[in-house]
Amino acid sequence: AHASMWVLPYARVLEDRPADLDRVAATFGVNRVITGDVQRYEAGYRLSMVMTDADRMRPIALQAVVFSPAGIDSLPRKVAAAVATALALEPSEPTPAAIAGPHTASTVAFQRLVEGMGESQRYASSSSLDSAAVSLAAAVRADDGYAPALAALGYCFYLQFFKSRDTSWLARAEPALRRAIDVDAAYLP
Repeated sequence: AHASMWVLPYARVLEDRPADLDRVAATFGVNRVITGDVQRYEAGYRLSMVMTDADRMRPIALQAVVFSPAGIDSLPRKVAAAVATALALEPSEPTPAAIAGPHTASTVAFQRLVEGMGESQRYASSSSLDSAAVSLAAAVRADDGYAPALAALGYCFYLQFFKSRDTSWLARAEPALRRAIDVDAAYLP
């Protein structure tokens, strides 16, 4: 996309995140950090994002995205556009599409992906990982060509292995992750 920009995968941030946010520049070699939180807003939700200078830890841009549960499938495009605006990118650049990444036409697949990813972030609890796996499997059933759902399901199985050390979880993770790679290869240049 943009010659001087790269995006760090969220899974890597989860695995390697420093204890203090002010050490993120040194840990990952980045100069910008975008954080966000979601709040209820009118009949839907608002995602508030803050872009921070990673060296000085000062906010340099604020963006908000309003969405409803019924229109959640448009969220990746809205977030990508907000990030592109925060980065002061030209609208003609292909970066917003690259930020949004692969998407699905299935609202159900996207909703189950969001639910499953939320549950999997509470990976200290086996019941949360079980709930995450159920939601992510439903996302894959709704769209079996949705690479983010396949990857999230594989990662959820990996977290189950990490927690239990039961290698049968790895056997379940591998096909989902391989399928995600195969599907995602169609999006690569």
